Order: sequence, then structure tokens, then C-alpha cells
Amino acid sequence: WLRCAVMQARRVIFNLALVAVVALPSACGGGKEAISKPDFLTKANALCTTLNEKLAGPQEAIASPEDMSKFLTETLVPELSATTKAIRELGFPKGDEKLLGGLMDDTDAVLKNVTKDPDAAVAAEASPFEEINQELVSYGLTVCGGE
Repeated sequence: WLRCAVMQARRVIFNLALVAVVALPSACGGGKEAISKPDFLTKANALCTTLNEKLAGPQEAIASPEDMSKFLTETLVPELSATTKAIRELGFPKGDEKLLGGLMDDTDAVLKNVTKDPDAAVAAEASPFEEINQELVSYGLTVCGGE
């Protein structure tokens, strides 16, 4: 039972990590030209690759629901926050601000819930990011929204 629960929790957390990285509030243009979609995809997917590499070791050490809760609060949330900031600084391609901003708002809400109650995230049977993942992959953020 515990092994199954830990595996489900890992899948949920992996999806959480991949998606949440891209679901970020839009950055202000500040007078600079908007990033092109190909550049955005390349840079954001690279940031997600780096995040996944940082999370891989700690994620492998999870052996219980308690470990998963600790991983969420002590590793995942801080790493996602740093990656979120980096992706936000990229800006968003012109015309895609509303789509990406909406996905980011949804992700921010989920991250707040995870921070408030990591045990609920561990106990969840499905990722709260399933729909967001699909939209990210459709957009081209295959690393950030992939499973």
C-alpha cells in the first residue's frame, strides 16, 4: 500500500513540478521587445530541464508520505519559486499573454494550496495540473508540461 501511495504521490508531484514552472505571472515588458515564441519555448523548456535535474535526486529519496510532504515544502516549492521567477523574467510572446497568464494564475492557486496543505497534495489520486499539462504541451512547452 505504502509503495503504491508513494508512487502515486511521486507522479502527482512530478506533474506539479513540470507544470508549475511555466504557470507564472506575466512579466511587464519594461520597454523591451517581446520574446518570440520559438525563443520562449527554447528558454522555458531549458529552465524546466534544469528544474527536473534539481528535483530528481531528492525525489528518488522519497520513501513515505511524510518524506513526500517534506519534499514538497522544503525542496519543490523553493525550487519552483526560483524557476518561476526565471521564466517570468523571459516575458511572454506577443498575443500569448492571456493564455499563458491564465495557466499561470491557475498554477499559482494550486501552489498556494500545496504550501498550505502538502499532505492533501500527497493524498491526491490525480494531479491537479492534468488539464494545464495538456495545454502546455499543446503550446510547445513539452518539458514543462510533459509527464
